[in-house]
Amino acid sequence: MVEATFDGQRVRAPAPGKPFATFRILDEHQAQEVSLARKAWGSSHLVMGLVYAKAGLTREAEKEIRELVAANPESSTAKSLLERVEVKTISGRRR
Repeated sequence: MVEATFDGQRVRAPAPGKPFATFRILDEHQAQEVSLARKAWGSSHLVMGLVYAKAGLTREAEKEIRELVAANPESSTAKSLLERVEVKTISGRRR
């Protein structure tokens, strides 16, 4: 929980009942890889899902792979990737 004063009022984040924010700090190489991939392949859910997963950005990876599955509902490969990313996302939330 973070507490601050803003415009003379005490503000707490997250608000009661809201989940804590989570973030990951990428090293320079990882950040550059993600940035370059966004520029070159930003519209590819497969590529971006894999890039995010490699960087440890599991929630972003899960979002991209979910969109990949939605666009390719018959793809067993896409569904398998989603299952793998979901497991990593769930295990990351327990930390």
